[in-house]
Amino acid sequence: MTCGVCLEVCPNVNDHSNFMGPAPVIQPRLFNAHPSGKMHKSERLQGIMGEGGLQDCGNAQNCVESCPERHPDHDIDRRSQP
Repeated sequence: MTCGVCLEVCPNVNDHSNFMGPAPVIQPRLFNAHPSGKMHKSERLQGIMGEGGLQDCGNAQNCVESCPERHPDHDIDRRSQP
């Protein structure tokens, strides 16, 4: 989850976009799933719902195809679910 391959293949991570990229977008879901991370759940979700977050993802799915971990949470359709 820290290799950055998804950032390299994402067409929306560039100088003309505010999109933070696939890796930062998925981190809140992983942190919120841990018992110690639940206390900041809403703040994390708000962070990815604003400008540069999910709304700026073009849903190219290059991140899903290129991820060496093949993590099930990398599915872009599930990222917006709490």
